[in-house]
Amino acid sequence: MADDSFVSDRDTFHYLLDHHQEIRRSVTNLDNGVETLTESDNEEVAAKIQEHVHAMYGRVEEGRPIRMRDPLFAAIFRHATKVDMNVEETEKGVRVTETSSDQRVAQLIQAHAVVVSKFVERGFAEAHLNHEVPPATETVAAQQDRPLTGQQKEELLAASVQFDRYYIPVLALTNEGKAKPATKAIGRLSDEYDAIYQRVLDALHIVPDQSQDPTRQTIDEVAQLIADGQLKKAHETLEPIRDLTMQRRQQLGIDYPMDVLNEYHDVMESIVKPAVEMKPADVDKAYLEELKQAASGASEMWTEVEQTKFPAKLFGFDKEATQKLNASIAAERAAITALNRALADGDAKTVLKAAKGLKPPFAKVYKSFGDFSGLK
Repeated sequence: MADDSFVSDRDTFHYLLDHHQEIRRSVTNLDNGVETLTESDNEEVAAKIQEHVHAMYGRVEEGRPIRMRDPLFAAIFRHATKVDMNVEETEKGVRVTETSSDQRVAQLIQAHAVVVSKFVERGFAEAHLNHEVPPATETVAAQQDRPLTGQQKEELLAASVQFDRYYIPVLALTNEGKAKPATKAIGRLSDEYDAIYQRVLDALHIVPDQSQDPTRQTIDEVAQLIADGQLKKAHETLEPIRDLTMQRRQQLGIDYPMDVLNEYHDVMESIVKPAVEMKPADVDKAYLEELKQAASGASEMWTEVEQTKFPAKLFGFDKEATQKLNASIAAERAAITALNRALADGDAKTVLKAAKGLKPPFAKVYKSFGDFSGLK
């Protein structure tokens, strides 16, 4: 089943990061967890705080993880059944008591509270980071799963490349509103997916249970949405797969080069989406300051992309494909530089144009890893 609230939950989180300077937060450590108070004098921000906390409460209760690329958040969601939450709305936000009878989980809860406070303090600059899990006791460490072999990791990397080759075209074409090629692309992904999934199961020595595979269910749902002409909804339904597959790899310790692009995508979207909806008259000092922070974070994350090796052998690139990829990576750097230059000049129209300008070169980079042959 698709994660229907993924996009709205992400957008609410990004809104709060954008308005982090209007939020205040206090944390009181308890023997078995924390009590937190998060509020804002801005009524709209206060409402978003409440919306976000209730959404996260639902995810913990229902076992619907998010931000699994971050080791600390992944650890919290792995132990979600041991977390007790009580949410009390205040006039300006929420008071949350989060506890566990498991001392290890209580430790994770306290570490998580520290990170959330850093989100409030630093906004996107902190959200771009991953956060380490506090050291486990010897007893807990001894219970960790056996690490994968090199051969298993190679097989899972190859399966990831194969999946993205067919997944990326569907994601791109639904976003571009191209119904006919999107129909061909989802048909191809559907045809190829079961073999890719079996490849993963074989590598992990897992007995298959197709009824429990959310990705297959999402692919089937997207196929129907495309057939019904609902391309935008199809795209939004597909998007969580990108995070889900990344989360699975990170849980398994798979270092997949594409994941630096997946992480950058959220940062890029947090810059582009508001700019698309704004007019020059809407640009004020607060927006410019927030955008400067986001642009700084984007620049740092793109440096990670520039330093990442995308092996031609792994991705099946010839010399021409490698050159095009490198040119697109350079074009995104130029777009980030143009945004920072526009922010320095301060002209509202130029700033919005530069902010929106991050998406086209990134899309070219991302689409480099998809197979668009035969889809026109």
